[in-house]
Amino acid sequence: MTRALKTAVLAVGAFLLVAGITASAMPQLLYTAAAWWYDPGTFPSLDEDPRIHYEPGAEAYARAVAAIMPQAVKRVETAQGRPFAAPITVTVFATQATYRQWNGLGSYKPKGTSLDTRVSLSPGLWTEASGRNALEPILTHELSHVHFQTYLGPLKYARIPRWFLEGVAVVVSNGGGAEKVSSDAARRAIASRYAITVSDTATWLHHGFDTPQPSGSATSRDDVFYNMMYRQAALFVAFLQDHNPKGFAELMSQLLDGRPFASAFDQSLGYTVADAWNKFTASIGPPGDGHSSREEGGG
Repeated sequence: MTRALKTAVLAVGAFLLVAGITASAMPQLLYTAAAWWYDPGTFPSLDEDPRIHYEPGAEAYARAVAAIMPQAVKRVETAQGRPFAAPITVTVFATQATYRQWNGLGSYKPKGTSLDTRVSLSPGLWTEASGRNALEPILTHELSHVHFQTYLGPLKYARIPRWFLEGVAVVVSNGGGAEKVSSDAARRAIASRYAITVSDTATWLHHGFDTPQPSGSATSRDDVFYNMMYRQAALFVAFLQDHNPKGFAELMSQLLDGRPFASAFDQSLGYTVADAWNKFTASIGPPGDGHSSREEGGG
């Protein structure tokens, strides 16, 4: 990203502040702006895979990522229909403080983040046993986001609804980002009207999905809340793909070409997002109705 574009991003942020952006959103904006300036080249890279950079103290972590990087990249390219359109980098961090500072969200809670052509991975994926089990799914999930951005850039990417982007990333990564909520639990929640709200438009500057959801949250734990959102989105994306594989592939192609989401969805799949969601929820049935799915491993 050029310095001129980075400056423009900050200018937009300043305008939004003047225009009345909420105080709670300001820290997010500042952390995102700081992440634009972060240069992965600040940290050393692996000789065997220069795409992977590491904070001093995390070289063994970097080598573990290098071992799974080829299959993660291949999985994303195969699922999303094209090779990456630009060089990518992955940075692994040794400390939570540094990760929080440069991951674009200003939080240590996410295990991975993506911004433009860069992936940042939390030290928790290496230092915690449960994290190591999630390393490949989380890496693949974040690479799914980066793949879109290598074609669209961050601004056009932000115009795609979050439910779709996260749903695709969870499906492609076989559950990455939704490990704490099973497919069956997500279906039961949807059947009980504890469900995400899907739309064919995106709301900028909102963390996570486009509106606070699922409505009537059954838990105050952020990790489970977002895992539930991601799992439900993945179930819906898998439903779309399973019921019209050719149309879904066309939708992905049109989106990577930069077509607006709503028109690409209608043209490729033959119905609106609202109609598709109604078909999906009808397929779930009443609470307690059991279903199986191939989408993201069940969890």
